[in-house]
Amino acid sequence: MSEYTLLRARSPFWLHLQHHHAAANSRSLRLQVVLALDDSRSMAENHCGALALEALTCIARAMSRLEVGELGVLSFGASGRGVRTLHPLGAPFTDAAGPGLVSSFSFAGEHTVADAPVGALLDTLDAQLSAARDSHAGGSEQLQQLVLVIAGACNA
Repeated sequence: MSEYTLLRARSPFWLHLQHHHAAANSRSLRLQVVLALDDSRSMAENHCGALALEALTCIARAMSRLEVGELGVLSFGASGRGVRTLHPLGAPFTDAAGPGLVSSFSFAGEHTVADAPVGALLDTLDAQLSAARDSHAGGSEQLQQLVLVIAGACNA
């Protein structure tokens, strides 16, 4: 056995990966990922909009190709529009859905802290993730949910 193999075998990181891989193989796992993107003007002003869309595209493509779970996409931060569900959890994510999602973001919305965009986002996430958990109840799969929020600076 090489020195590299011995070091890797004792590494806490590799031990964790081996344990996680073995546990995942012993049961069925259902992953739900929600991406919430800030659609406010501050994203454009801080030059974050293009990077946020690239992150959305990269994550959506990776999940689709790896077939690892469900993807939901929300938009928040634009005053007067509230939180918008652009792609609901459970709906199949296709290559055709991507351009429509990207074109849904303008990064031109006005909002202030008083508009409480993050509070509205959390309320929406709570409702949607609870509904997804309820619809999953009684299933044989283990459900894991992850939320990724991509946001820029907020106008005060």
